[in-house]
Amino acid sequence: MGFEKHIDKRILKIAKDIVEKWNVCDNCLGRQFAQIGRGFTNQERGRVIRKVLLSKKQAKPFDPKKGCEVCLGFFQNIDKWVEKALKALRGLEFQSFLVGTLMSDEFAKREESLWEDVGIEYCESIKAEINREVGKLIEKKTGKKVDKENPDVVITLDLQNQKIDIRITSVYFYGEYKKLIRGIPQTKWDKYPLTIEDIIAKPFMEALKGKAHAMHAAGREDIDARCLDWRPFVLEIIEPKKRDTDLSKIQKIINETGMIEVRNLRKTDRHDVVRVKSMSPDKTYRILVEFEKPLKDLERLKSLIG
Repeated sequence: MGFEKHIDKRILKIAKDIVEKWNVCDNCLGRQFAQIGRGFTNQERGRVIRKVLLSKKQAKPFDPKKGCEVCLGFFQNIDKWVEKALKALRGLEFQSFLVGTLMSDEFAKREESLWEDVGIEYCESIKAEINREVGKLIEKKTGKKVDKENPDVVITLDLQNQKIDIRITSVYFYGEYKKLIRGIPQTKWDKYPLTIEDIIAKPFMEALKGKAHAMHAAGREDIDARCLDWRPFVLEIIEPKKRDTDLSKIQKIINETGMIEVRNLRKTDRHDVVRVKSMSPDKTYRILVEFEKPLKDLERLKSLIG
């Protein structure tokens, strides 16, 4: 049995009220009953309900020439929106994505007007259906997967302006560095033309074609001090067109500068930023002090230790 087994008199009454007042497509009819039954699309729900109403002579067929008065023909033209999205994604390397929708004022008004007529007891929002159905079609076309938690790209359907916006999420790399020379700061400072972040980020930016970068490290050393033990860091590449690279080659390029040495490079995620930034490792400083005259009482110096 399909969705027919879920249809009762109350559902038919609500559906009859809808089709009497609105010329609605199957998606928009079925969406008002989205919480009834599992394993069905809203289009399938609407098609079955309309078929039952037609058999009882309680509804007119949907008129595609007039277009749906709720979604304004969106679901009739959903393939065109998918093609727009695929065109916007060209040239980007990604494995996962998420679809979002910016509703137009007219969409919102029509949906709210429909809800005022028939209630919201069983429905879901048109925004939720658009995100899901467009996502399914992009999955099918690209072989990539929807990821609601950590997508590589976010695809936004701007219905108000009839366009697609793409937001590329940052890619993160964990590593540990030694600073082998003095005189360079860890991160951007107007007084200094070169930073540790710049040295590490340069080969990543070239390989991944990023727009910008940010360094998140476990503390920092003074500009005029070296760091001769391994300081953990996470490098964030912002809006990268590529997301993967040969980290052994990246490490070799950085280490050949003679200024910075890195190790343990690996891909990570934004959660590692919090972990690294919250570290508070012990530090040991070594300094060389020159005295004008020989010291006679070294025992007094030893008392300063600790």
